[in-house]
Amino acid sequence: MRCLHRLPTLLLGVFLSVASAGAAEPLNTLTDSEKADGWKLLFDGKTTKGWRNYKKDTVSDGWKIKNGALTREDKGAGDIITADQFGAFELTLDYNIEPGGNSGLMYHVQETGKTPWQTGPEIQIQDNKAGHDPQKAGWLYQFYSSDKDATKPAGEWNTLRIVITPEKCEHFMNGVKYFEYVKGSDDWNARLEKSKFKAFPDFGKPTSGHICLQDHNNLVSYRNIKIRDLSKATKVSATAKPQAKATEKKPAAATESTTATATAEAEKPAVTTTQSTTGTRNVRRSFAPLRRIRSLLE
Repeated sequence: MRCLHRLPTLLLGVFLSVASAGAAEPLNTLTDSEKADGWKLLFDGKTTKGWRNYKKDTVSDGWKIKNGALTREDKGAGDIITADQFGAFELTLDYNIEPGGNSGLMYHVQETGKTPWQTGPEIQIQDNKAGHDPQKAGWLYQFYSSDKDATKPAGEWNTLRIVITPEKCEHFMNGVKYFEYVKGSDDWNARLEKSKFKAFPDFGKPTSGHICLQDHNNLVSYRNIKIRDLSKATKVSATAKPQAKATEKKPAAATESTTATATAEAEKPAVTTTQSTTGTRNVRRSFAPLRRIRSLLE
């Protein structure tokens, strides 16, 4: 009997848990707000549409679709790239790496080198705890690092976000900003000279290219891969021409013309009245002697 009074509370807890689970954000979808802001899905959660292996037309069987995630599962999967190329963009994705695992994401990749990383800068993806590479998740490989570690443990989902523009590039891990840089700047070039990438003349030179997901022989999954093209917004902003001033001049000219006409029209009656009054006075003066003679005769 003592437990009966707790029953409503227990039932409420179960209801809230179920409701919370049901209210989870759908995977691999875009909200109306995201669509309005120009976001697009790079992965639909069901197929590998929009992707292909580097220098090939299809995606190998080493990449699987499991539980709404694009997973590098088997050997020989190979690096995969987007069918489309991107210049200035914002990209966000969730990744889940196995314990000790290592992988990477590259951008501005061109198919001129033997491997994607010979042209495209790589953003490290790995288990920071048990991984063997000194480059940590979210860092730009051999270029820029952070003293922060906002990653979740291996086996859990992390959200990586990058913003790549000619003016500034930024990296975020789970909402925490790691650093920013300018691709091709003096600082960039100085770091390039100290890296292994200086041996590849095309590295970092392309200003647009494919997005690449690396096969590094470890189990890694991706979901909610979304991208927003920022180059269009930049072009529109740069080519916009102010037209308001030119439009405003026409009404102003029309107003001046109307005012002048109105003034002229207003002045005409005044002149006519003056002339008419003057004429009347002159007529009266010319008849004045006749009136005097008439008064004498009377």
